[in-house]
Amino acid sequence: MGRSRLYRAYPVCAIILIIVYVIMSFFLRDTTLGRHIYAFGGNRATARLSGVNVDFTLCSVFTLSGLMCGLAGLILAGRVDAVYPMAGVGWDSDAIAAVIIGGTSFFGGKGTILGTFTGVLLIAVLRNGLNLLFITPDMQTVILGGVIILSVFIDVIRNGGFKTVRKKAA
Repeated sequence: MGRSRLYRAYPVCAIILIIVYVIMSFFLRDTTLGRHIYAFGGNRATARLSGVNVDFTLCSVFTLSGLMCGLAGLILAGRVDAVYPMAGVGWDSDAIAAVIIGGTSFFGGKGTILGTFTGVLLIAVLRNGLNLLFITPDMQTVILGGVIILSVFIDVIRNGGFKTVRKKAA
């Protein structure tokens, strides 16, 4: 599945990506559970008071996350024709950076699939550029960490600055 092609031209990985993108965009935008996920991410107490089943929503989010991780693992195993338990180590920081760069608020309640997809493309271009410049993997991690810090800082400023952060923490 990882390296196979449809009609010798279209990679199956890309087709699966497009299908998951369309389904998740519809799911988050047009379903009740998707709206509950946004409400839950924005403010857990308010979502609970609004009638959102917070426990079910949280369980659903973790279930969907596990499903997507399993799908990604299957595709990766198909691409390399092997199963290596440490294959995805370090990809969590790439995923966090892509989501934050894509405009999803670190405080929850905001974000789109299109923004996340854009963030993924930017991180892929950044990683590829760093590889082409022969930057060591350790330095790449430091640079990516700097990008995450900068993205979170911009998110904090965009959401009203540090006063809002102190109010949300209290």
